[in-house]
Amino acid sequence: MGRGIEGLEEAYGIFFTGALIVLAILVVLCLIRAIIGPRVADRIVSVNMTGTMVIVIIAILALMQEEGFEQVTARKLAVKTGCSTQPIFRLYENMDQLIGKVYIRAAAFFEAFCAAYPKKSDLPFIDLGMAYIRFASEEKHIFRLLFMSEHRAGKSMYELLNGENGTVGREVARAKGKGVKNPGELFMKIWIFIHGSACMALTGDFDLSEPEAEELLISIYRAFTEVMG
Repeated sequence: MGRGIEGLEEAYGIFFTGALIVLAILVVLCLIRAIIGPRVADRIVSVNMTGTMVIVIIAILALMQEEGFEQVTARKLAVKTGCSTQPIFRLYENMDQLIGKVYIRAAAFFEAFCAAYPKKSDLPFIDLGMAYIRFASEEKHIFRLLFMSEHRAGKSMYELLNGENGTVGREVARAKGKGVKNPGELFMKIWIFIHGSACMALTGDFDLSEPEAEELLISIYRAFTEVMG
């Protein structure tokens, strides 16, 4: 149930993973501009920008391997690429801007992960909870960034879990359809246990198998619904 402070540098590793995604997209756009022009100047600038972004991508990969995100600054990135910080900040106004973009992409990745998780339980919140625990176990860096750091892009945990597709909202509606009088309150109560289990999975202290974990969540769900009436 640790708070992830000790492993924060690992959590920040996702920053650079997201940066690679952003830069890859920008490289493609620059290549398109280099081909279609229409001016010669457009093509020249696009080629230069592509080269800069490729160098930054290589540098990010190297720094992630060597130091972890927390120790990386724009200056270190510039030293790694053999240039000044100016080309980096030509792409992004500041590091916070890049963090925000990476965080949004990380949140989308989490939502896709949950959507792809096998739906096996007839009870609401169980499959979502199991996906959350598995995500913490398999995607430690991203989990720490999303749910155990201050970088939330102004989003609450509920907003992150609900995502763009209303994941939690659908589960709440399912609970209401099963006769739960206050499904929102039920979600908040059961999620305390789910988040605690995920934190234990993150640190390697959650030693239940997936069937055992699912049975535990089902027991918690039934206990709460019985108490709440």
